[in-house]
Amino acid sequence: MKKYKIAFVVNHFPSVSETFILNQITDIIDRGHVVKIFSFNTKKTGVIHKTVADYELIQKTTYGISRPDSIVGKLLWYIYFIVRNFSTLPLIRVNGLRQAVNNLSLSLALEDFLNNSEFDIVHAHFGQRGAVVADLIAKGLKRKFKFVTSFHGYDLIPSLTEQYKVGYKNIFSFSDAITVNSKYLEGILLNVFPAPKKLLLLPEGLKTGQYEKKRSLLRDRHSDFRLVFCGRLVKFKAPGLAVQIVNILVNNRNQKHVRLQLIGNGPLREEVGHLIEKFGLKNHVLMLGALSQEEVILQMNNADIFILPGIQETETGRAEAQGLVIQEAQAMELPVLVSTAGGMKYGLIDGITGFVVNEDHLEEFADKIELLMSDTELARAMGQKGREFIVNNFDTTVLGDKLVKLYADITNEVHTLG
Repeated sequence: MKKYKIAFVVNHFPSVSETFILNQITDIIDRGHVVKIFSFNTKKTGVIHKTVADYELIQKTTYGISRPDSIVGKLLWYIYFIVRNFSTLPLIRVNGLRQAVNNLSLSLALEDFLNNSEFDIVHAHFGQRGAVVADLIAKGLKRKFKFVTSFHGYDLIPSLTEQYKVGYKNIFSFSDAITVNSKYLEGILLNVFPAPKKLLLLPEGLKTGQYEKKRSLLRDRHSDFRLVFCGRLVKFKAPGLAVQIVNILVNNRNQKHVRLQLIGNGPLREEVGHLIEKFGLKNHVLMLGALSQEEVILQMNNADIFILPGIQETETGRAEAQGLVIQEAQAMELPVLVSTAGGMKYGLIDGITGFVVNEDHLEEFADKIELLMSDTELARAMGQKGREFIVNNFDTTVLGDKLVKLYADITNEVHTLG
């Protein structure tokens, strides 16, 4: 099979919250393909995964141009920008020079990146980044490459459907293939554009070998029953509902040995803290903040159940599109409890590897938790079946086979595994 030269276009690289992109890139490299990365923004500060260094990915990454901070530097940059974009000056006069620079300066850097190297495939992650590539093509970028755009969730918010019909128009005109991570997200995309070329359901994946339960590190389980929530503290992930479920168990049903490890940071942190105080749950809910991947795995290793009681936001219609952490929990042999909102329900087998509970039915969540507390054999069996399900359906290599086949299809190559 042909070895491709692939450009991945992303927002931030590396990003600890988007390990699925890192996993996809390293799998492609392991298969012998040549990879370069274009990141619109410089790498986020904080923990950097060891894999980034092992694969020398920073050396493979080009970062977008940042405008200088000094007044003189900014002036010189604006002059350079105007010269480079003389043909768009009418647009600049209408919208304002500053807005034009902000909107187009990064696309200039991407255009240079694409022009300075020949690629077989350009694969953009997230619709906003795919739109920049597509707009360059629409403006006359010479290309020999095939173009793939992957949507993940925050790039397809239901309340913005009409905006996407305009903003993503060129994606649907010029992408040779489009991927979505769940049937839920597929439905939203089809509301934007009913007939995309070669639409593939390709979930976000994980390296399951990194998530094996370590029996030697298990805590003494007679002390308490641990729930774990992991995600940004934002409305559609509903961390406050997780606290309310614990309140039902502890204060209404007298389950005094229940503990919730709440992993994540976000705008609702203060609100969640107030809920914990209101219900008197300081000894039952521990807010751990943002943790590294290794620390999350350790918390899951010592938990009994994973819970994500997400909702669909009334204002935006947004909900969890996939929730890769649900698959990570199952890989750690945890029964998972999720709501019917969004695409979470497609990432487990209801009644076999966990339970799908009606959105906002907190008593039902509490019922399922008590069931698993009382039936340890059921919990153990769900955990084992959950790991098997993830290994067979969400491992990076399994999804990598599908992705490489997609590349072969759009380049008219014969596909063989490996």
